[in-house]
Amino acid sequence: MTALAGAAGLLVTRLPLPRGGRWERTNHRGETVSLTGGLAAAAGALVGAAFAPAVQFARWLAPVAAIKGILQGLDSYVKGRGKPLVAIRCRIAAAALMIAVTWLLYDEWGALSVAIGALAGQVLCLIWLSAIVYADVSGQDPQSPEDADDDDAPISTAS
Repeated sequence: MTALAGAAGLLVTRLPLPRGGRWERTNHRGETVSLTGGLAAAAGALVGAAFAPAVQFARWLAPVAAIKGILQGLDSYVKGRGKPLVAIRCRIAAAALMIAVTWLLYDEWGALSVAIGALAGQVLCLIWLSAIVYADVSGQDPQSPEDADDDDAPISTAS
């Protein structure tokens, strides 16, 4: 199922789509998620009921794959601005959240709790890194002056 999400991501980002009267290449993750869901449904129809449990995983993992692509850009931005530890701290927190969610949901959801935990971790990173990048881009300093040497502090634009 993860391979379907990855294949759909490669395919969709290379598809030319009509935009404003001309054909342009696209890079929209929403289309990746839609295509992945369509591929999962088509594969389920071809393979039959034996494939049904895998469709549940695809529904949880497709957004994980889409968010991963967004996070790669945010990670690159933060690292490029000289704050590589931000991404590491974020991933550590996401791993801890994934383990906690999996542990809490495992009795009821079984192995599917791992996919749910993965989504929770990716969403945490998305919110965390987006907030840091937004603060940097907007020039706002949400942190106090005593945290200025902290790695999570907004990135200075002065050279």
